[in-house]
Amino acid sequence: MKLSLGTKSALGVLFCLCAGLYAGTLFSYFRTRAHGPASTVGFRESEINFGRVGQNERLKGIAYLENRGSEPIQIVAVETSCQCTTTPDDLLGKVVKPRDVFAVPCVLVTGVSHDDIVSTLTLSFRSSGQVASDEVKLRAKVIPELWLDSTSVNLGLVADEKPKEFSGQVHSLAKLIRVTGAASDSPYFSAAINKAGNEYVVKFSPPATLQAVAYRSIIRFSTNSPRVPKLELFVQATVRPPLTVAPSSLVLMANQDSSPPPANFLITSVEPTRILAVHSLPPYCKARFQSTVVAKSHQVKIDFGIGRIDSTTFEDREILLDVQTDLLSGFNTRLV
Repeated sequence: MKLSLGTKSALGVLFCLCAGLYAGTLFSYFRTRAHGPASTVGFRESEINFGRVGQNERLKGIAYLENRGSEPIQIVAVETSCQCTTTPDDLLGKVVKPRDVFAVPCVLVTGVSHDDIVSTLTLSFRSSGQVASDEVKLRAKVIPELWLDSTSVNLGLVADEKPKEFSGQVHSLAKLIRVTGAASDSPYFSAAINKAGNEYVVKFSPPATLQAVAYRSIIRFSTNSPRVPKLELFVQATVRPPLTVAPSSLVLMANQDSSPPPANFLITSVEPTRILAVHSLPPYCKARFQSTVVAKSHQVKIDFGIGRIDSTTFEDREILLDVQTDLLSGFNTRLV
C-alpha cells in the first residue's frame, strides 16, 4: 500500500512527538534517580532574615520543609554551621508525609557579635533508600549598643624600654550608655578611659630587662549598663632587645698548661651600631673583630689567655664578657 506524501509527513511528525515524549520521560526518570528526593523535597524559603537586631538576643524562627513528592521522607541528619544556631533535639527520625509541610523551629543567638551574622541549617532526609539534603540560611544584622572600633591591636616591635601607646574609639548608639573603666590581665599593659567614655588609651610598658618575647593581654572594658556585655580588646607587643649576643653562655675546658680554643659569638643588632670594646672579668680574654660596625649581625672571635692555673683540683672559673657599643652602654654574656 502506497502512502501519500501528506500521510508520510503526518506519520513523521507523530513519530518525532512520540520519540521526544519518551526521551523526556527517560530524562526525568534518571534525573530523579540521580538526585533522589531533593527535587521534590526542600525548604519553602532559602533564607530567614531577622533584620536589624541587638546583641545577646535569642531570635526564634521557623523553617518550613515541604514534601512535594508521593512518598514519605525521614529526617536522618541535622547540621548547623555555627554554635549560635540551635534546633529541637527530637528532629532526627521525624517523618514527613507526602504533600505535607513540616515546621522546623530554629533559634539564632547573636551573642556579643556585631555587624552581619549568617548561619546555615542543613537537613538530610531519606526517601526510597536515597538520601538528599537541603539548607536554609539564618541572617541578622547585629547593631550593638556599644562597641570598640577594633577588637585586636598589635603594637608591633618594641626595641627599647620606652612605653608604647595606642588610642582608639568607643562607639555607642545610646548616649546614656558608656564605658566606665578598663582593666588588663597583664602587669605590662594598662588602659585609661576619658571622661566622656568614648576614647581609650592602651599603654605597654616593657620590663626593665628586655627579652625577646611576645607579650599579650586582654583589656576588659566595663560599662554603666548591666544589659551591655563587657567589651574586650586583645593587645600584643613583641619585644626585641636592641642588641643580643649568642650564645648567652658557653662551657669551656682548659687545663693548667693550655688555654681553650677561641670561641665565636654572634652579635645581632636591630639597627646599625659600632662595637666600642669587649672586656672580660677576670682579664683573660681578648676580642678580635673583622669589623667594629654591626649592621645586622656580626661575628666576634674571642681568644682566651687563661695561662697556667695554680690549682691541683678541678674548679670552675666564671668569665664575664662586657660588650660595649654606641647603642648600649653594656651588654653582658657569661662564660664558665
